[in-house]
Amino acid sequence: MAAIGKTARPGYWIGFSGSVGTIKHVDSLGVIMSQPIDSQILEIRNVRLTMTSQDTVFWWQNPLVDEFGQWIPADWPGKAKTLDELKTSWDQEDKALQPGDLKVSKYGGFLGTKAKATGFFHVQKINGKMVVC
Repeated sequence: MAAIGKTARPGYWIGFSGSVGTIKHVDSLGVIMSQPIDSQILEIRNVRLTMTSQDTVFWWQNPLVDEFGQWIPADWPGKAKTLDELKTSWDQEDKALQPGDLKVSKYGGFLGTKAKATGFFHVQKINGKMVVC
């Protein structure tokens, strides 16, 4: 598994694009992990250098997302396994949504927040928080 942004990912997620030079005289490969957490293990199963991405062989031959656009290898509470489950989830969400006065202007700004008018978008600290005005 390759860790990118401290998230384990299958190795085929790592790739480079564009021409960076010839691969005729490669004498080493380097691996670096910025700010690793805990002890790390590097497992290299197969390395192949090619000049084109069409030569890539995926070790995973199955689809990665299901018919609902969900990541197949992972499971989580609420993951729809059937169309009926998905429709039930949509119905529950629709019932949970309540209309309300969000106190926003017709442009989407919060009416309770007042900032200095400059005629331009700008960043300003309001109530201890940096906000775009």
